[in-house]
Amino acid sequence: QKGSLVAPERLRFDFSHPRSLTKKELQHIETDVNHYIDLDTEVKVNFMDQKQAIEGGAMALFGEKYDDRVRVITMGESNQEDLATSVELCGGTHVSQTGEVGGFKITSESSVASGVRRIEALTGSFVKAYVRELEISKKHALKDQLAKEKTEREKALQTKKKLDDILAFDDSDIQSISGTNFLAKIIQDVPPRELKSLVDRLKTKIESGVVAVLSVDDSKVSIVVGVTEDCTKKYDAVEIVGIGAKILGGSKGGGRKDLAQSGGTNTKSTGAAIQAIEKFL
Repeated sequence: QKGSLVAPERLRFDFSHPRSLTKKELQHIETDVNHYIDLDTEVKVNFMDQKQAIEGGAMALFGEKYDDRVRVITMGESNQEDLATSVELCGGTHVSQTGEVGGFKITSESSVASGVRRIEALTGSFVKAYVRELEISKKHALKDQLAKEKTEREKALQTKKKLDDILAFDDSDIQSISGTNFLAKIIQDVPPRELKSLVDRLKTKIESGVVAVLSVDDSKVSIVVGVTEDCTKKYDAVEIVGIGAKILGGSKGGGRKDLAQSGGTNTKSTGAAIQAIEKFL
C-alpha cells in the first residue's frame, strides 16, 4: 500500500504494481470486496502493544510511525478456512459490521507514479446511483448508435439510388466530340470514394470514349475522369482532370492515363468545368 483516502461515499487506494490491472482483475477485486461486505461480519477493535500486534499478524505500513500501544482492526473473519482475514494497525473510524459498507464499485484504475497504481471506488448508496447513471448512459449511447446506423443506412440507400440512376443514362446523354464519345454527369452528395468505381462502370457502358463525373458535397466538389483503353493514346485522364480541377479551384489531381481524380471548392463552377473539358476534347 502506498496511500489511501477513505470517505463515507468513496475511497482511493494506491499500491505498488508494475502494470495496469486488466478488466478481469478489476472484476475479481470487486467480487472479493463485495463478498466480504455481504458476509456482514463484525469489525473488531483491539488495543495492544505494537510488538504484540505485529507478531500476531497485523499489517503495518512501511514509513508510518506508530505509538507503543496501537489500535488493531480485524474484519472479514469467518469459520470458512478459505476466507482470509484483514488485520491492520489503524487509527481511523470504521463501521461495526462489514455489511454497513453497503456495496463497492470501482470507477477507475490509473497510474499516479512509476510503479504505483491507484484504484478509486464508490460505496453504499452511491454505488446504486452510479450504476443507475451508467445504465442510463449506456441506453442513450445505444439509442444514439442505432440512430447513427439508421442514418448511415438511409444515406447508403440514397447513394445507391443516385448511382443506379446515373448508370441508367440515355444514349442521348453521350456527345460526340471530334469523333470521341463524351459522357458528363453532375451529381449531389455522393461520397468521393464511390466515384472511381462509378466512372469505371460508365466507361464499360459507353464502350469507347471519355467519362467525367462531378459530385458536389457541401462546400466541396470532386471530379473523376475516365478514358477507355482504346482512347488512352489520344487522351490522358490526368491531363483532362487537371483542366476541370483548375476551373473548380483545385489541384492538378493524379491517377493514371485511364482514370484520374481531383477536386476543388468552386461548387458553382461544375458546368464551366465540363465546358472546359469539352473544349479540350
